[in-house]
Amino acid sequence: MLTYRSISLPLKDKKISNDISLFLSKKSHRVHQIQKLVGKLTFLCTTFLPGKALLANLYQNLAGILSSNGWAQRRINHDVRIDLNTWLTFLSQTAGKPFKFIFPQSEECCDIMYTDASGSVGFGGVIGCLWFQGVWEDRWWRQQNIALLELIPIYIGIVLCHHKLSDKTLALFTDNQALVAMIRSFFTRDKATNNLLKALALFTMRRNIVIKTSHVAGKNNIIADKLSRGIPGLQFLGDKYTQLRVPSSHINDIKSIILG
Repeated sequence: MLTYRSISLPLKDKKISNDISLFLSKKSHRVHQIQKLVGKLTFLCTTFLPGKALLANLYQNLAGILSSNGWAQRRINHDVRIDLNTWLTFLSQTAGKPFKFIFPQSEECCDIMYTDASGSVGFGGVIGCLWFQGVWEDRWWRQQNIALLELIPIYIGIVLCHHKLSDKTLALFTDNQALVAMIRSFFTRDKATNNLLKALALFTMRRNIVIKTSHVAGKNNIIADKLSRGIPGLQFLGDKYTQLRVPSSHINDIKSIILG
């Protein structure tokens, strides 16, 4: 397990915000203009890693265009506009705020979270000595793909513990290998799952939470597995662990995010 050393870095370049605003003022752009904006946002993603979730639609907007055809015209679609407006919101809220680069330094412990979800019962997670769980009360949830369901306790756990996690690194463990790849890239082709990934990206960017995702074998994900199957944490965790209540409003908010 890793700890991370951080150094402050002020976000001082407001020019990118102006470039995005100018970009949004037009209905279409030449390919080389789109590529130029993508380059600037990609540079920002070297600091704000989850920002990659807000670049995928821009890349897709360039799909099928030959690299030599920089003067071709491309219309800016609705999804791209939503992502660019999200960038604007983020940059306006963080202007002048110090952020931190995080580097591996030693084998000390960082914050660790294990999560799991059951397609037919519910979800659960444990972070340090804190645990939470919930059930799929609506049949709609049980009809969703398992990667999306397993992303939900990750989002909930980070939201519930964001004060503890701000300006820190979270070592996240899940037994879903596909989800590990999705979180590392902050992209999937499934629109519902991608909507929640974007929400997770923006939430962590605003609070400077760095997620290091790893796969854990299901047989070693014991606590989260039991919680996801509806076994009350108090039955097997005892008094050493504290329960975090999951407000029903969180579940409703997540559903709204998923549906876009």
